[in-house]
Amino acid sequence: MICPNCQAEIGEGKKFCGKCGAALRAISAVSVPVQPSSVSCPACGSKESPDVKFCGVCGRALGEEALGRPAKRPSPVVIVSVTAAVVVLLSGVAWYVFGHGLHATKSSERENVAQPGTPNQDFVATPEVYLPLKEGAVFRYRTTVFNMPGHRNGTSELVVLAPRELNGRRVVPRRDISSNGNLPFIFFFTEDNDGVSWVATQVGDDGELRELPRPQYSLKAPIRLGTTWDDTTSVTEVNGHGTGVTLRAAVERTDEIVTVPAGTFKKCLKVKLVGATDEMSFQLSRWYAPGVGLLKILDERQPLNRSAPFQQQITELEEFKLPERH
Repeated sequence: MICPNCQAEIGEGKKFCGKCGAALRAISAVSVPVQPSSVSCPACGSKESPDVKFCGVCGRALGEEALGRPAKRPSPVVIVSVTAAVVVLLSGVAWYVFGHGLHATKSSERENVAQPGTPNQDFVATPEVYLPLKEGAVFRYRTTVFNMPGHRNGTSELVVLAPRELNGRRVVPRRDISSNGNLPFIFFFTEDNDGVSWVATQVGDDGELRELPRPQYSLKAPIRLGTTWDDTTSVTEVNGHGTGVTLRAAVERTDEIVTVPAGTFKKCLKVKLVGATDEMSFQLSRWYAPGVGLLKILDERQPLNRSAPFQQQITELEEFKLPERH
């Protein structure tokens, strides 16, 4: 029989192992396995005697392997599951680091390109792009009036004159004359870090030049969505009296496509102005084309007395001539 503790051979009828002293009373001859002649090291495969506890080649403990039973290995299902989990995890990390970054880059690229009909939050320009004051430029406009007392249909011509000095600063005169027979108005514009504004007026070619108490900005810098400023203008109310009103101007769009008699223009600027007096509310929209200037004005007025009709005036560019570049 074989000692279950040290695997030594024991003669029949023995109650204790003569080699290790283990008790043999509970051992059944039937249940004792046959001792192999040699065992293989599971690490290096060398053959060793059954009573050797360590491999003489690599030093590996022979424990269970000494009985010829292979060590338990992980189930193939477990290996596959763990491998799949690792792959999924690494894929997720790769997507977040590379895919998410790529997606953000693509989104950023799309946002920086103005799509027709969609606002571009990142667009920035200077006012002189949309209101150039080039000597020799000529613009002709047509105005159509609906239910607006004191106004009538007609045309007007704007001519940009030669720059001059006014109290130590450079100003550009613009001569505006309408077809209604009135004297021409001359507006003196200037450009500074805050935008394009008019700072003085003159009625008639030989009239007295009058400076404004403060600049009145037509366009405020920077040209981008969210830029706002105050625009004070003179209006005619329901009773026919003229009055001044301060409108709140805001850049509303930077990518408009505008069609007027002078043509179709892309990437246009839209400025919206709103305000009110005791008698009516005002909403104006102005469109400017880059490199050209003012294209269109939509002037809408709603009397607070609902019995009075809605008023509207539309001014559009019919033709223009820009000075030749030198």
